[in-house]
Amino acid sequence: MPMLYCRFHLPKQPICKLGDGAVVNFEDRTIIADKEITEKMIKAAKKAKIKVQPQVLMPQTSDGGAMQSGADGAICLSSSVPCRYSHSPVSVMSLDDINSMTEYIRLFLNKIGEMI
Repeated sequence: MPMLYCRFHLPKQPICKLGDGAVVNFEDRTIIADKEITEKMIKAAKKAKIKVQPQVLMPQTSDGGAMQSGADGAICLSSSVPCRYSHSPVSVMSLDDINSMTEYIRLFLNKIGEMI
């Protein structure tokens, strides 16, 4: 299967990899995440030794797009757990990635006051 590659903010790399941590999205087809807060969160995650994968997920969409455009340009962040076969009867995910996402969300909730 051919790999999809980022075309924007990041060097050429595969979209995401199972086992490499939570995906932190800079943008997808419907959202442009706040660059400053996203970069701060990636830096904080690395400092806390939480595995994250910064990505641009152009082929995908997220619910954040509707929130961003429906709220007069609200600040949005976007993250996800890497998954294969997500729209099939059986999805494949890494428990390590799910744990990374849990830790990333916990970090975000503790840091959000400092970032806005």
